[in-house]
Amino acid sequence: MRHWVRGSWMTYRERIFSFGPAGSLHGVLTEPVNASSASQVPAVVTWNVGLHHHVGPHRFFVSLGRALAAVGFTSLRFDISGLGDSEVSRDDTRREFERAISDVREAMAALTRQRGFDRFVPIGFCSSVDAAHSLAATSREVAGVVYLEGYGFGTRGYYLRYPLRLLNRNRWERLLRTKYPKLFGEHTFPNDPSYEREQVYVRDYPSREKLRADVFTMLERGARLLLVYAGGDTTYAYRDQFFEMIRSPETAPRVELEFYADMDHTFFLEEDRQKVIRRVVRFMQNSFGPRL
Repeated sequence: MRHWVRGSWMTYRERIFSFGPAGSLHGVLTEPVNASSASQVPAVVTWNVGLHHHVGPHRFFVSLGRALAAVGFTSLRFDISGLGDSEVSRDDTRREFERAISDVREAMAALTRQRGFDRFVPIGFCSSVDAAHSLAATSREVAGVVYLEGYGFGTRGYYLRYPLRLLNRNRWERLLRTKYPKLFGEHTFPNDPSYEREQVYVRDYPSREKLRADVFTMLERGARLLLVYAGGDTTYAYRDQFFEMIRSPETAPRVELEFYADMDHTFFLEEDRQKVIRRVVRFMQNSFGPRL
């Protein structure tokens, strides 16, 4: 396929990719045109963000996969069991976090069998960071990992900067839209004062101590890390907050971290998504090649 993207042609191949028990897991494999040499570099794996379909928020994973294929990387975006196109047995009582880890392992195994890959880079986005982190900390075949809007803990620097949020016009507008949607011509939830939004995805946050230990484990193994944070409507307030979170400023030179102060949590604006995609592509090229 060829798509005209921002002044140049982007060339790639896409096909349905089914795998797992009885072929119950489904996704889309995006490959470079010269796929025969693609297995010499790691394959990228992405999956659901919360309850989003495998395309990701605002089709982020679609655009990312095609941009990666244009520079020589294969990627698989798929639905974990029970979401999107992938089936789940009624007898499967595992938590979604556990199913995600198992399904990503199935995806890596299938890419090894069918495409010859032996190294992988899982990319987690918000809730899917949980499984990406667990796999990166325990699986030697994970050569690198990307966290998009990953873990955030309050720090001294965060709380010192917190009063600045009171001067942020966008935050006040979001608050008013939530409290008084009719003022903005938006629909309200059922007229029940006790109504609460259901929590549909429970995160598996590691403790600060475990997060720190896991990061050291990855770095000692030689894995490459890219962390991307947005500051527009999140609990992340400044670039080096992550290193303060894990109380390890000495790791800063060994971890790539990008902080976009004005972006929102899901990279809603097209220009923001493209900026993040270019950063991820650059990380993959600099860390693993190729440079087509």
